[in-house]
Amino acid sequence: MSDGITDTYRESRFKPKPISSSTTQKINIPKCCKKRPERQQQTDDALEFVKYLMNAEINHIALENPVGCISTQIRKPDQVIQPWQFGHPESKTTCLWLKNLPKLQPTNILEKPSCGYWNNQTPSGQNKLGPSKDRWKKRSLTYKGIGEAMANQWSKFIIIK
Repeated sequence: MSDGITDTYRESRFKPKPISSSTTQKINIPKCCKKRPERQQQTDDALEFVKYLMNAEINHIALENPVGCISTQIRKPDQVIQPWQFGHPESKTTCLWLKNLPKLQPTNILEKPSCGYWNNQTPSGQNKLGPSKDRWKKRSLTYKGIGEAMANQWSKFIIIK
């Protein structure tokens, strides 16, 4: 299935616009790639795609991703948000890289429960989800309150602008 952006990316895959003027960059190889070397190529490909998206000739871009190698290999995020800032009693550190968009404003900040940890955490702060084939899929879902804030705030910004 074709989606235009991905096709254009594939065509220009090895010709992304430079993200910075620096010619040297420290490369950190994640632990997972040392154990499974094929993952390094997947990581490199994903980072090239992120660079392509960040440099795309699109007026407004919001890239959402958990804390990870984008922050260390490309650039720090413009904003870091949590579900509890948008009415969900859970914790999931989420990074936003923004182009011509304002930072999201929290819509419903919740206090940490009296037990000292969020609903999706164990007492030690780890995520409650155990190993499973679809754990990645469950953890990758965007919380409704965050999605609504993005839609409401950014669409208003774009329309007013």
